[in-house]
Amino acid sequence: MKSVNNLLRCLSMYSLLVLSACATASQGTKQKITVHSVPQNAQVITSHGYGCDETPCSFDVPRNASFELKVSKPGFSTKILKIKPILSSVGAAQSLGSVVLGGVVAGGYDVYNGAVLELSPNKVSVELENMSALLFEEVRLFSNMNLFDNQ
Repeated sequence: MKSVNNLLRCLSMYSLLVLSACATASQGTKQKITVHSVPQNAQVITSHGYGCDETPCSFDVPRNASFELKVSKPGFSTKILKIKPILSSVGAAQSLGSVVLGGVVAGGYDVYNGAVLELSPNKVSVELENMSALLFEEVRLFSNMNLFDNQ
């Protein structure tokens, strides 16, 4: 009976170590992106279909793929930013733990799922330019031209 209890304790400790070392279990395969804009209430959409209707907002996206983030609002300029995955020091350390405790397959699974990566930047702040002010400036410049002067 005592040996069964010891075996159960050892198995529990081993499974706890394996799960804490696994980057997929601790970091997950998705990461939160936070977007702020001036002015607020802009729409955000990514090139792979994620997004939100009004800023400020946050949403989860897969860690393992680059994408473009488009922030737009009627009457204002549209900004497009590139978000890229980079190697995460925490994810890499946990994946190494996966390899040590779970073998190459466990480490490969972390890499495949993108759990060893983090998205950069993960907090985005953009300032959208008022298009009516830009249009007014262009009209002013155009009206100062002497287009119909017959001299």
